[in-house]
Amino acid sequence: MVLSYLVAAAVLLLLLYAVGLYLTRPLKILWWLVTRLALGAATLLLVNWLTGWLGFSYPFNWASTALVGFLGIPGFVLLTALKIAM
Repeated sequence: MVLSYLVAAAVLLLLLYAVGLYLTRPLKILWWLVTRLALGAATLLLVNWLTGWLGFSYPFNWASTALVGFLGIPGFVLLTALKIAM
């Protein structure tokens, strides 16, 4: 009788572990997206603050923040090229 309770408890713990793994994956992806957007926003704000006295500022919107945040330095170069071209 005690053995059946132990087996049931072990199966329940394994199921809870599997459900926990299944539910944490979307949270990790969401956390990655939020941190990338925050880093992109911080980068744009810092560059706008440093180059503001030159009259060269970048647009601060979701598209430019996502571009710099997700692509990093190549995204920043692309944003600079678009700014110069326009």
